[in-house]
Amino acid sequence: MDCSGCGASCCKNLVKERGDLEIGLFLLVHEKKKLTELAAEKGLGVEIQPLHYLETSWNEQKILTYQMINKDCEFLEGKTNKCTIYKDRPLVCRSYPIQCKLPNTDVEIDLDCKNTSEIPRVSKKFGIETISGKEEAEQNNRELFRSLNLEEEYQAYLKLRNIWFNMLTEYGRVGEATLHVYDHTRQELFPFIVLQNGEWLHRKIVEER
Repeated sequence: MDCSGCGASCCKNLVKERGDLEIGLFLLVHEKKKLTELAAEKGLGVEIQPLHYLETSWNEQKILTYQMINKDCEFLEGKTNKCTIYKDRPLVCRSYPIQCKLPNTDVEIDLDCKNTSEIPRVSKKFGIETISGKEEAEQNNRELFRSLNLEEEYQAYLKLRNIWFNMLTEYGRVGEATLHVYDHTRQELFPFIVLQNGEWLHRKIVEER
C-alpha cells in the first residue's frame, strides 16, 4: 500500500476509544522493549504502559501486552511525516489499515485510513471464522487482500493474531485465568475474558459495569 501524501493520520491520535475504554497503540512485549531502547537512543519521551494483564488461579500474574499512550507517535518525523523506525515498527503498524478487534477474530479495515477510500464498502469487514471453516476463510481473505494490494499487511496481521492467540492458549489450558485490560486514563484494571480449560468465556466490560 502506498502511504505517501496521506499526512500520517494513522500515526497521530494513537489513543482510541474501544467501547467504554481508551486504548493506546498495541505492543507485544518484545516490541515494547525495542521501542523503549530506540526512544532512549533518540532522546524521545515515549509513554508505554501495560495493556493486557493476566491473573491465573495458580497465583501467577503476568503482563501480556503493552500500549503506547502518546497522543502522536514520537517516532514520526514532524516535517516529512515519515517513520524514523520503519524497519523496526511494530506489527500493529505493519498490518495497518487491517485491524483485529482482539480477542475476537473479525478482521476490519480502518475507515479512517485515506487509502481505503477506493476499497468497495462491502470489503470493509471480514469474518475469519464465518465462511466455512478457518482455513478456507483465511484463504479467501488472503486472496481478497491480495486483490486490494494489502497482502503484506494481511500477513503481518496473521502473525500478530497468532502470537496473541498462542499466548492466551498457553495460559488457558489448565485451571482458570482472567485477562484484564488496563485503562490508563482511569488507572484501573477491567476484566476482559476468562480462560477456563481451553474455553474462552467472554466478558463484556461495558455491560458489566
